[in-house]
Amino acid sequence: MPDLTGMVALVTGGNSGIGFETFRALVLKGAKVYIASRNEARARNAFCKLENDPDFKGGVYEFLPLDLGSLRSIQDFVHEFQSKEQHLDLLFNNAGVLEPNTNSTKDGYEIHLGVNALGPYYLTKLLLPLILTAKQRHPGKLPRVCFASSIAHHYATKKGFDPRNPSGEKSMSVFPNFMQAYANSKMMAVLTTLLFDRQYGKDVIFSAVNPGLVKSDISRNITKVSTVFVGQIISSHLLHDTRLGALTQLYANTAPEAGKEGGCYYVPWARIGEPEPIAYDNTVQDTSMYPKTHLQWRTFSMS
Repeated sequence: MPDLTGMVALVTGGNSGIGFETFRALVLKGAKVYIASRNEARARNAFCKLENDPDFKGGVYEFLPLDLGSLRSIQDFVHEFQSKEQHLDLLFNNAGVLEPNTNSTKDGYEIHLGVNALGPYYLTKLLLPLILTAKQRHPGKLPRVCFASSIAHHYATKKGFDPRNPSGEKSMSVFPNFMQAYANSKMMAVLTTLLFDRQYGKDVIFSAVNPGLVKSDISRNITKVSTVFVGQIISSHLLHDTRLGALTQLYANTAPEAGKEGGCYYVPWARIGEPEPIAYDNTVQDTSMYPKTHLQWRTFSMS
């Protein structure tokens, strides 16, 4: 990783798992890093863990509360972040959920659709002014944004998309409904990446990242139902360490060579892969799986 002194980074879900390892690596390379999550106690524990790391030589980092399942919380977060920073160089949309139970967000969206897709989209959209400002502060270095996708996104298209059922929660397939919803939310991460790249790719590097099969809170939920996905979801004894899991998104958002091309889908470990072909369909990006079509159901003002 290059030296990141003078850069401001934001990691959603940076208090544990892949998020913590991302946070750790960024601080060790000199970035000022914000952890955004729901649980302040876990964030403070992450700070203590970092400070006890033998490689830690000091750094600047801070916690800010954020619930990606609440559009109002996202607005409040952006207001607070704007009061602290004038620019944002690196945004890691790392946080996500895999919830076996049927749940909805505070705004009434299916939990995977809301937290894994709509939340990161809305957060990124509201932070774009600060991200675009970063380009002016660091000539020759475009700001970067990555979205957490997954190998599971390949399973979102097997039966085709239904624009009326974007989360997949009403679908019937070999997958439990929550896994279909998870897969579709990870496809939305790819679609959102490509859409943002079309709109702002001259000024910002956007990427989608498949971190691999990693030991994390999400993988523990996968393991609970792994017998349903023989040959598709691998059991826990083959899962990789979280530090390795952080490698690909760190590469996407910091490696000099990754800053030459936007709209990429990165796979383990730190290489460009191919998403489902339908992801390149502009109509799909703009309509059936594009989060804006859902956000317009509810209007929020940034006031």
